[in-house]
Amino acid sequence: MNSAPGVARRLRYALRLSRRTERLLLLNVSGAIVGILGGIGAIVFRMMISFNRWLFFEFLLPKLPLHWAGLNWGVMLMPALGGLIIGPVILRLAPETKGHGVPEVMEAVALKGGRIRRRVAFLKILVSSITIGSGGSAGREGPIAQIGASLGSLIGEHINLDSRDRRLLVVCGLSSGIAGTFNAPLGGMLFGLEVLYRGIEPLNAVPVALASVMGAAVVTAYYGPKPSFIAPPTLTFSNPVELVFYLLLGLIFGVISVVWVKTFYAVESLFERLKIYDGYKQAIGGLATGIIGMFLIPYGVMGVGYEGINMVLAGKLGLTLLLVLGIAKMVATSFTIGSGNSGGVFAPSLYMGAMFGGALGLLFDMIFPNVITEPFTYSLAGMAALFAGAAQAPLSMIIMIPEMSNDYSLLPPIMASSVTSFAIAHLLLRGSSIYTLKLERRGVRIRISRQLV
Repeated sequence: MNSAPGVARRLRYALRLSRRTERLLLLNVSGAIVGILGGIGAIVFRMMISFNRWLFFEFLLPKLPLHWAGLNWGVMLMPALGGLIIGPVILRLAPETKGHGVPEVMEAVALKGGRIRRRVAFLKILVSSITIGSGGSAGREGPIAQIGASLGSLIGEHINLDSRDRRLLVVCGLSSGIAGTFNAPLGGMLFGLEVLYRGIEPLNAVPVALASVMGAAVVTAYYGPKPSFIAPPTLTFSNPVELVFYLLLGLIFGVISVVWVKTFYAVESLFERLKIYDGYKQAIGGLATGIIGMFLIPYGVMGVGYEGINMVLAGKLGLTLLLVLGIAKMVATSFTIGSGNSGGVFAPSLYMGAMFGGALGLLFDMIFPNVITEPFTYSLAGMAALFAGAAQAPLSMIIMIPEMSNDYSLLPPIMASSVTSFAIAHLLLRGSSIYTLKLERRGVRIRISRQLV
């Protein structure tokens, strides 16, 4: 006969299993709900960007007859006007909506128990859509990541989750937003786990995966299953000898990614030292962006820039123009976000990677014409390599770029270039990234563990 203490131990063990199962079920259901909300948030955000683009460039711009020397000089005023509108809003209502958003989510997860103010989701949609819609050089991923994370935090607080589970729902929200805005569920999941979670633990990954799938499904149901970029079928990998060149690309892009990070924060430091009212700084940064973008309107230097990426993937741009566009995007994005406007750095990083990668591919083709199969395949590898180095996120890029372009033939070269770029940038940045450096400059050094739960 079993002793009473033995029965008690088994009962306690059974109850612990039961509580654990209940908790995991709650997290998985909550993750799926957060994923749906994140997908809806991505749709609303994209609609707001479209509305603001219409407002600034189709309604307001024609009312500014500033044509001279074949250019419409009113274009340069649009991002400045956008900055003038959102500057006081950010300053007075939600300073955490300034910039690219992901560092603030990282701080909330690591130091604030996953708590994000409820107003952040709404205000981030507003200010980021105005920044991008008015022509600011910024991406959608940072804002939608912060929007999704805010929704995850809200759900976690509403159902009274403890801090560790609330942090996990914040990761779910961030991943669902990324998955939805780029139609990349696996990439969105890995982005959240690698950039925010800093590791993969199987049971914790399940709700993040569910959130990413639901976020992508909601957006796909509305917009259709369209890839973010159009990669022609000629962009393939067939010659194993070319792996040497992709490794070389990774080495070069590790350095370029560090230059990009240093340029970004040099401009941000410039605006921090600027002795004027903080609410006006966004307008000055927007004006600088408008001046640069006004001369390069067809190529996507202003706005998110996907049109420029599609042009380089189609092989429509020459060597000199590719270099000019890559540098212009780097400077324009630094002025847009570094001045305090609201937007992401992911899409601009992809844009720069595509331009510099295409330029490097053309150079390789000039020197080794019998070896290089298609020079613009290096644009896709460059997109992955630049962000892998800047954000210290090689796994996300290895998966996301094939997902976003619907082209999985380049996995080997993308893996080679991304990992190499990551390693070089890791050494030069001493383990920091374009996301963590923002916090380190405020004296917050985050080293998130591999396990949140």
